[in-house]
Amino acid sequence: MFRSLLKNNILRAYGTSLLGVFSGLLTNLWLLREITLVVPAHDFGIYAFVVQISAYLAILQLGLDFAASRQIAECLGRHDLPAANRAFSDLWRFNLRIVWLGLPVVLGIAALFWFGIGLKGPADLHTAHLAGEIALVAGASQLVSFVARPFSAALIGSQIQATVNIVAVLRTVTTTFLAFGLLKSGCYILSVPIAEVFTQCLAFLVLRGVVHRNCRWREAAVETTAGSKRLSPMFKYGWLTSLGGVAWTIEAGMDVVILGYFTDAKTVAAYALWWRFPQMIFSLCSRLADSAFPRFSHSFGSSPEAARAIFTKVTYLTLGLATLALVGISFWLHPFVDLWIGAAYVGAQNAYLPLGMGLLVCLRACGNLLGMFWLASGRAEFTTVLAWIQAALKIALAVWLVPRWGIMGIVAASCGSSLLQVVAMAIHLRGRDLLKAGLGVRALAFLAIAAVAASMSSRCSFAFGWTGLLAGAAATSLIWAGLWALMAATGELRKPLTSLFMDAAKRFALIKVG
Repeated sequence: MFRSLLKNNILRAYGTSLLGVFSGLLTNLWLLREITLVVPAHDFGIYAFVVQISAYLAILQLGLDFAASRQIAECLGRHDLPAANRAFSDLWRFNLRIVWLGLPVVLGIAALFWFGIGLKGPADLHTAHLAGEIALVAGASQLVSFVARPFSAALIGSQIQATVNIVAVLRTVTTTFLAFGLLKSGCYILSVPIAEVFTQCLAFLVLRGVVHRNCRWREAAVETTAGSKRLSPMFKYGWLTSLGGVAWTIEAGMDVVILGYFTDAKTVAAYALWWRFPQMIFSLCSRLADSAFPRFSHSFGSSPEAARAIFTKVTYLTLGLATLALVGISFWLHPFVDLWIGAAYVGAQNAYLPLGMGLLVCLRACGNLLGMFWLASGRAEFTTVLAWIQAALKIALAVWLVPRWGIMGIVAASCGSSLLQVVAMAIHLRGRDLLKAGLGVRALAFLAIAAVAASMSSRCSFAFGWTGLLAGAAATSLIWAGLWALMAATGELRKPLTSLFMDAAKRFALIKVG
């Protein structure tokens, strides 16, 4: 199983993408701690709120970068170099228009915040001006990213995704150190968005150079086609996925908006810090499905049987990562946050908050896998409709639960919408004979056992300090190893895992003899 994944570049793309997760630890472990030592909780909450609002500018992309990378790969597979170049050129022109359209939008948002419009209650002058400055710089970073996206799409479509991942890692590390220097020089909370603007410009230049050196298809002649017909091939697949992306952005972005409306800036800051590491772990889990997406598409082109075969293998790997996240977050998140930033942001949080965040990461990882598999088939209607239903359910539950439960209300609402996605996608794939009944039953049993084991975390006596963190890590390792042993002994993984361990034992014996 692992050899076949490696041959098809899934692990290569996934491995380089994991570097981005680990490089993010530098920002979250070190830089955020330094920021919280300088910036009060109120100002940090304003920063988290405004940055999330600025992130909505990504909606203007309409998912065309994703559609373009898919179309470029398809055209290169057909050896149609002019069509691949046309897809890139169309995306480049479209994104330049986005920059010119987004510029007055950014200025308008910054002006509204500068005069206190959009902030809860009567904002003082310091808060209003700080929000306006953050919106201006964070919006500029978003606009620069639009210029770089066509080159990322070109490299991904050319099967050079590892380079895109490595550039992202280097940008994260550079941003972290530059932001730290700006923080110490007196730039306050603006240090991070200012550093983002600078490193986004550097990333654009690097990606542009790599495309010119490696993507020779860019030299192919492009037919001149006027009007919207140039974009119609990408819109044919991309407009539905872009609508789903809008729903996802609204669902994820409304967290701080709803919390900010019903609570205060300090609660928003606490949520942003508590959710920081579970969010990174979700990224670690979901990037496997993202890396497997091109292989899914290729398999659908061969036969449904080939698609089911590769999906089964990736599903077991995703289940392993998702259940590890569920158990691990439940046991070590509370003591970790306490050691990381101290009691100021821990406060009297709900005892079940780590369990809720672990369950949320697990559900989202599974739902993302199912959704990416269906999107690889070239159809997006169901996932788009489901995404909007999820967003509506999430917002309705959050508005109902946040006044009662605070941060736990947001997490519970997110879990409800994510569970809907998993159940609906599983039924949908099963109805089209793309999900084996046996695989679904084993996955459900695996997740249920992991959830029961993770629920014990709220009853453990170790909660704080290094003792709690180490004990939580030990409990996570034991429970997860037991779950995998059970799955390997009863499911389809028995033969490949037995073969893997036998090969490892033979090689170890040969090394000792040698």
